[in-house]
Formats: sequence, C-alpha cells, structure tokens
Amino acid sequence: MFTGSLITTGLVTFIHHAVFLVVFYFNERIWLKIKLKNMLLRSILKMFIYETLCGNIILGTITYLITGSWISITLTYIGIKHIIYIWNEFIWEKIKWGKK
Repeated sequence: MFTGSLITTGLVTFIHHAVFLVVFYFNERIWLKIKLKNMLLRSILKMFIYETLCGNIILGTITYLITGSWISITLTYIGIKHIIYIWNEFIWEKIKWGKK
C-alpha cells in the first residue's frame, strides 16, 4: 500500500524479517537473564527496546535504503507492533510452556 510495488514491499518484508529473526533471538536471550517481578513493567521495557529502538532503527534503515523514505512504513509498523507485543507477552506468561 505504501510503496505501490509488490516487489518493493516484498523486498522490504523479506530483509526485515531475516534481520529480525537474529535480533529477536538475541533480545530474548538477554531478557532471560533479566529478572523483574513486575511483569507489566518487564513487558513494557522489552517492547520499548525491541520494537521501538530496534524497530525504528532496523526497519527504518531498511525501508529508507530501498524506498528513499522511512516515515509511513516504519511508523505504521511500530504502532501496530506495540499493541501486539504486550498482548503476546501476556498470553505467553499465562501458557507457561515448559514450566511446572
């Protein structure tokens, strides 16, 4: 929708997700070592670091290099991801997979 080109959108999406697989892995490994009792605060801090800082820097850079603009795609993505991220953390904490 923002680029008007399926190829450009696909390229941004592919590169973004390839980079973020690595970023997500290391982000989660670091957060396994950080213990906070307040789960809401923990989720907000994780979201801010992962989605806001990494999202803006990485997706913004990829989008700018491919399209010459970063504002519309990056800000839309970040807004949606902030909402989804906290919900995701809440659900995974309730499931407690692998915990007794």
